[in-house]
Amino acid sequence: MVVRMRTHKAISDRLKKQIAGRCRVGERLPPIRVLARQFKVSPTTVCQSLAVLAHEGWVEQRQGSGVYVRDRKEQRHVGVVMKVDFSTPHASYFWRRLAQQARIKLLQEGYPVRLYTGVELPGEAETVLGEDFREDLAADRLMGVLEANGDGDPTWVKPLQQRGVPIVGHLSDGYEYGVLLDSADWIQQAVLRLLAAGRRRIAMMCWQWSAENVIVDFRKVFCDTLAAYGVPVHSEWIRLDVYPGIMGAGWSMFREIWSAKPEKPDGLVIGDDLLLQSATTAILQQRVRVPEHLLIMGQMSKGSDLHLPIPAVCAECDPDEYAGAMVDLLVKQLRGEPVVAPKVMLRYRWPDVMSTDTEAWETQQLTRKEIIHVHDSNTASRTT
Repeated sequence: MVVRMRTHKAISDRLKKQIAGRCRVGERLPPIRVLARQFKVSPTTVCQSLAVLAHEGWVEQRQGSGVYVRDRKEQRHVGVVMKVDFSTPHASYFWRRLAQQARIKLLQEGYPVRLYTGVELPGEAETVLGEDFREDLAADRLMGVLEANGDGDPTWVKPLQQRGVPIVGHLSDGYEYGVLLDSADWIQQAVLRLLAAGRRRIAMMCWQWSAENVIVDFRKVFCDTLAAYGVPVHSEWIRLDVYPGIMGAGWSMFREIWSAKPEKPDGLVIGDDLLLQSATTAILQQRVRVPEHLLIMGQMSKGSDLHLPIPAVCAECDPDEYAGAMVDLLVKQLRGEPVVAPKVMLRYRWPDVMSTDTEAWETQQLTRKEIIHVHDSNTASRTT
């Protein structure tokens, strides 16, 4: 049985090459007995091979008529890949919304779309995609791939690239065509706003697997920005090592920062909405007065309807805009159109006036002009 399985797989592979090389769509294949003589195998083995080809969309078996070559372009679709399991309660709103909007926009462009979700849990480094994706990859059913959330896994990226299948993902994963949020600008702007508000003991909690081979080194950007304005860097107040989707990640990060030394930070940069939500519990438990004693600069996803029990100034990132940029890159490639800018960098949008509904915070409203004034003044002092 093992030998037979290997044989019919080998015959199906040879038939694929034969079909791709010299057969036209709609052409009838030779009868089973003729194919059996050609490949020197039994008719049963040929039938098994044809069944594999039919399952993969290469041929169509018509009862009483024969086996005909199918138009494989009609059988192919665009794959939207989301490595994190959608069913986990801690999956980020940003990635879920991005995948949903990418699928909708591709359908609106007239492309058949299939959504693939993995079984990865928050915090796991290994991508585990489902059997449906592996089957479609092996059967060459993918005309294009949009990786909504992933890490550029070479086990499936390389085979698609070798076939010339266009892929759009995140620039941080090394894709030639991709989109990325400008995290460096966000960190710099967050620090500038804290400095403009008179804060000088600044901490940061974000998430980054490793600083190796990344486009933006969060720690370096943060430290360099503080150093540029003569503000001390406290390494104990920098945390980047806990995945936001892990329950209590922000809670544990903040507690470690707050208990690291007797001196406490008066400004905090939080680089993820999940971390921000989780950190608020620890901030309330420690009875930290916000924003009087601790001013928070965070970020949130547009449309997430994030509500916090404490005031925080949040820059907004738009998953719909991100999805639109990714779809635009992929559709242009699928249509054979020129792509002028294969790498797209999107910026966070900060509020023009930093305010919340608390009376204490209303007295510290800060406009962009004041931020620019502080930035220019510091630049002038360093020059002189």
